[in-house]
Amino acid sequence: MKKIKRICILSITLLLLLLVSAMSAQSETAPPTGLNSLFYTPNGTILLSYSNNTYFVVKDSLGVISWNGTLDKGTIMQLPLEAGIYSVSASKPYTLLVGAPQTESVVGYFAIDANGKGTSKDLYSYIPPPDPLYAGNRFIIFSYEEDTNVTVTDVNTDAVLWQGILNESQHFSQDLNNSTWQNKTVHVECNKPVSALCYLDQGFIVPSSTGLFTGNLFYAFASNITNGNNDLNVIGYHDNTEITITNTISQALIWNGTLHTGEVHSEVFAKPTYLTVESNQSVAVTVDPYPTWPIMYQAALYASDVNGNFIGNQFFATARGGGYLRILAYANDTNVSVTDQTTSTLLWNGTLNRMESYTGPTSHTVYKITSDKYVSVLEGYGGWSSAFAPLYYTIDTQPPTIGTPIHVPQNPTATQDVQVNVDVIDDMSGVQMVILSHSDDTLWQNITMTWSGGNTYTANITTLPSQTQLKYKLIAYDNLNNTATSSQTTLTVTPQPSPTPSPTPSSSPSPTPSPSPTSSPSPSPSPSPSISPSAPPSKPFTMEPFSVLFIVAGIVIVALVAMGLRLYFKKRNQ
Repeated sequence: MKKIKRICILSITLLLLLLVSAMSAQSETAPPTGLNSLFYTPNGTILLSYSNNTYFVVKDSLGVISWNGTLDKGTIMQLPLEAGIYSVSASKPYTLLVGAPQTESVVGYFAIDANGKGTSKDLYSYIPPPDPLYAGNRFIIFSYEEDTNVTVTDVNTDAVLWQGILNESQHFSQDLNNSTWQNKTVHVECNKPVSALCYLDQGFIVPSSTGLFTGNLFYAFASNITNGNNDLNVIGYHDNTEITITNTISQALIWNGTLHTGEVHSEVFAKPTYLTVESNQSVAVTVDPYPTWPIMYQAALYASDVNGNFIGNQFFATARGGGYLRILAYANDTNVSVTDQTTSTLLWNGTLNRMESYTGPTSHTVYKITSDKYVSVLEGYGGWSSAFAPLYYTIDTQPPTIGTPIHVPQNPTATQDVQVNVDVIDDMSGVQMVILSHSDDTLWQNITMTWSGGNTYTANITTLPSQTQLKYKLIAYDNLNNTATSSQTTLTVTPQPSPTPSPTPSSSPSPTPSPSPTSSPSPSPSPSPSISPSAPPSKPFTMEPFSVLFIVAGIVIVALVAMGLRLYFKKRNQ
């Protein structure tokens, strides 16, 4: 009985191995993509994943893949990209930090989460190594509510770098001269939203308490890195907006006043100062060289639209002279206008398509940017800058495009292989799988086509001996399971010619010898022998492929049963 059990276990094991192999072959497709966005970078970018097994595809403006791969939760990928516009698609939410802060580290930025907000309970950020030429580099966490429990973890080692409780308006500040905090990807987890600032330079926009980049309450920090002072700028988005700026620590009043739409008030700081900005209507707040450095300061930051997002329809942006204003479109036929807010002069009006941008030189002024479709606005100077890029996730709902299939041979005969080749394209989410579905007029069967390079997929169909028609169609899936089905193609299959029967050779009658002339009467002529037709050739014995499989399976089953019975009776007779 033990041997019988062993045979059964062995058979089941072999069957499971076959099933696992089939499942493995099926799962070798890339995880789905579909969270698509665009970004401009002056020099490189860092991808930050918020989930395990997040699959990324990054393409340049020509559609050429710059990088693709999988990242787990909290891991980053530093991409040495050239300056330009890129698209990124991923299977799960993410953030991306444009620039190269790991080498060009005199930068400043607030982190944003996977929803594009500047305050969150779950933030990932990259802390650059500080430049030894400058002191006062800090990593700062701001709290907006009482009893906020905060934990900061080194993503690579899982070591807790700091843990504590912050109340409303309080902050945690870490001097980055401590090497433990340098060149780190950190995870900030808390029970209530906080913001996280990497302060190695000015040139950043400040999130409001809601996580949007316009609002009524802001906590900020300004100091004297790198040119001896920093500028705090408050930008009005509505008329008659009352503003109050105070020192967060001492509660001393710094400024109180009124701003109208498109107006800016700036305060200059020459020593480390924690700041609170409050207003009765939405404003935007930046720490950016505007009044004290009117030209050519290496920095860049995204402007906020009126609703507090990095992508929108109406923006105000301060600018330094000699820099650039870059406007990136996220949809085709986007009408954009750029106006000097100070003089009300229209500077540019035009139409941009998706992934196109307008880049114009800047003066020391305030710009108003409006559009009929979503755009982002980046203001800066030079290429030495880093900022978290806008996130505008679009979900791909378009199926792949199936080209015209080519089959060889054009006129197949029975039992002949027919090779089908087809080009399938899906620029947004990528092709997951192409199925060749075929029929002999009785049953439809599916074959997974093989990718053969480029956009081409191929598969072979073997026609049956009795088949007179071959029908097939193609089914293509992208990585979000959007599906396209081609029209049906029908081929006439020429049957195999039957062998021509060979006639049975007739035996010639023996000639009758001529009789000697006698006086007897002439003999009657012999009747001509009749030729019997040959029997038709017998039809050759053939087997359908699936019949062979059934027979083999039957033989295996019979053999296993026979072995089992033999062992059973042998054991019983002992």
